Amino acid sequence: MNYTPKNFKAYEFVSEKFYNTWKENSFWFIDQGLLRDLDFLREHFGVGITINDWKWGGNYNASGLRQQGDEHFNPTSAHSFGKAVDIKVKDKKSKDVIEEIKKLKREGKLKYITRLELNTNGWTHIDTFNAKPNDKLNNLFTFNP
Repeated sequence: MNYTPKNFKAYEFVSEKFYNTWKENSFWFIDQGLLRDLDFLREHFGVGITINDWKWGGNYNASGLRQQGDEHFNPTSAHSFGKAVDIKVKDKKSKDVIEEIKKLKREGKLKYITRLELNTNGWTHIDTFNAKPNDKLNNLFTFNP
């Protein structure tokens, strides 16, 4: 059974072009565990989490699923498999979001996120790609681009 998140709409995960083709069925292409952990994060932080915001006239169109022809497409990226998102948490710095995700993973509250990018460029990359953890305590693979 497919998981439909409580706190996100399908258009937040895909480009406008992709959404115009697949509509709400766009969720079929997004990792179910990622959707579950994102719902948890939204409730945990208690504020909005932005992935793509093109629907509201924003600039983010490639922070979720990326397909050939999309900006930043890379065929080996977790984004290309629907297993990655770049999130922006309202009123939170990315360095603080990174630390909170590490803590939640350590506490066992995030079950599906396996990788966390340590950049502080204004967004936080999380994904569910298979990876050998480099942080045994968190069971999480952390990396810098």
